[in-house]
This record gives sequence, C-alpha cells and structure tokens, in this order.
Amino acid sequence: EDIKLLSVNVWDNFYLLTKGYQVDSFQALKNHTIHVPLFIGAPPYALTSYIIKAQGLNPEEFTFSFGKPFGRPKELLEKFVSGAIDTVLLREPEASFALAKTKDAVVSMNYADFWRELHPKLQKLPNAGLVVKGEFYRNHKDIVELFLDELNIASKWVKENPVEAAMLSYEKMGVSIEEAKLFCQRVGFDHALSVQVKKEIKEYIDILKEQDVIKLKRGLDEGFFQ
Repeated sequence: EDIKLLSVNVWDNFYLLTKGYQVDSFQALKNHTIHVPLFIGAPPYALTSYIIKAQGLNPEEFTFSFGKPFGRPKELLEKFVSGAIDTVLLREPEASFALAKTKDAVVSMNYADFWRELHPKLQKLPNAGLVVKGEFYRNHKDIVELFLDELNIASKWVKENPVEAAMLSYEKMGVSIEEAKLFCQRVGFDHALSVQVKKEIKEYIDILKEQDVIKLKRGLDEGFFQ
C-alpha cells in the first residue's frame, strides 16, 4: 500500500490492571482470566504473548477473554469498574478512567517496563501515530506540514498543562473532571517524526511479525517514514 507514517504521538500506554490484588509477573496470573481488548490477532494480545514468552512461560497455559465479536475497551472498562472482571489490559484513556473510578484498582504491570528490560536501547513502546496515504502526502505537503507542527505544539502543551487540558476536554470525552485530569497527567504524549524513531518502529513491527499478527507483502522501505 502507498502509505506514509508521519509521526508517532502516543507511547508507553499498555497497562495490565488488577482489582483487589496485585502481581508483578504473569506467573501469578494463571488462575485469573486476562481480559484483552480487540481480538487474538491484534497488537494488545501480540505484546502480551511476547512478554509472557520472554518470561519463560507459555501463553497457551493462560486464560484469555476477548469478548464477542471482539473486546471493546469501553466495555472492558465498565466491567472492570463494576467488579465483573478483575484483570484487564487497557490503554489510555481507559486505563486512567478505570483507576480514577476504582479505589482498589492498581497497575500491576506496565508493558513499557518489560519492553525496556527486553530492549534496553529502545526506550519507548510505540502506541499510536499519524498515517496518511502517499497520494495525499505528495499533493498536500503544505497541509501535512502544518498539521504536524500543530500536533507537536498541542502535544507539548498538554504535557505541560494537564489540568488545563482536562478542563477543556472532559465534557467532549464524556467523563468527569477527575478522570480527565488523571488521563492528561498519565498519558504518554510525545510527538516524534517517524524518521526520528525508525529503529523503534521497525523493532516493534518485527515483533508483531514474529507473533504472526501482521504479514507484510514487502519490507518497510525508507519511503514509508516521512
């Protein structure tokens, strides 16, 4: 496909949350059902499987639940807060919303910590970025560059002014001010142009390939990173 990765904007936002208990490794989760967003062929499970294997364990020995037809983050959040489930993998903003709403909820495992242990030279775990079609990029470079500049400014402002950002956004997000504040304080906003983080992205994609989550018709050439 003719697509371009322009930037990565969100990092380090995979959290294994537990309610009523706390663990620091997957070994202690064998008697719990781990609720995971999306489906078995998606990045959340791929990273989970990768970390479990890295800890010398077998993912097939664990119980996972993805929901039907797939695990919707909002529904998993609601079930976790209500107490219907006690172990869930969430990203932001749902992770912060869950922590804000649930007194006995904790972050048992931050996947970014495992990532850095496994890849000391790669300091961040990519989560979300900006992708455009190649045709749009070539025909509207001025618009693209302006949008990237504004995205960079906005990302820095939110990091520096989390309370003000929460006050401006909580109503549109449909959450309380407290939930929005926690999210804006915790979220890993960090705007980086794709050419600056090619190594991190390639490493991440290689892991997804190893986990059979994605299959590339061809390798990522330099034109993919703009």
